[in-house]
Amino acid sequence: MQATSGVVTTKTYTAGVLTRTVVANTDGSVDYYYYNITGQTYTSQHLTVNAAGVTVLTERFHADGTRDYVQTVAA
Repeated sequence: MQATSGVVTTKTYTAGVLTRTVVANTDGSVDYYYYNITGQTYTSQHLTVNAAGVTVLTERFHADGTRDYVQTVAA
């Protein structure tokens, strides 16, 4: 779905459950959101990839919303 701002959002469902959202921003960066992760210490993850293709932010969250892990990288 494309917003009037030019941002494009794509959602992926597996067996009717939201598992991924991809947000393509107008500056060329992309945000990836993963949900319902099993077998890990975290249940959701957010990655930001800049326009050059470098992952500049990785965040992982527990089911209660508390942060499991965060890593930032200077662009």
